[in-house]
Amino acid sequence: MSGLFIRDEEVNKLAKKLQRATKAKTKTEAVKIAIEKALSEAQGIGPMRKKIEQAKAKVREMGDYVDPNFDQKAYSDEMWGD
Repeated sequence: MSGLFIRDEEVNKLAKKLQRATKAKTKTEAVKIAIEKALSEAQGIGPMRKKIEQAKAKVREMGDYVDPNFDQKAYSDEMWGD
């Protein structure tokens, strides 16, 4: 395992700020988190997309149960007070 050595002073300062902001134990950990986030977003797996995929997975786990007696019109009318 090799450590992270940042030669650019501005990048080093930014890494320290990120470490404090994320409460990471080390600059390396903070930079790793930032790189993982950037990669996810670059690959189209941003935070919202990830949440949507998690929601879809939960729905799939629930199965395909459909109540044959469910009346969408009656439900909507009741919801809207009609």
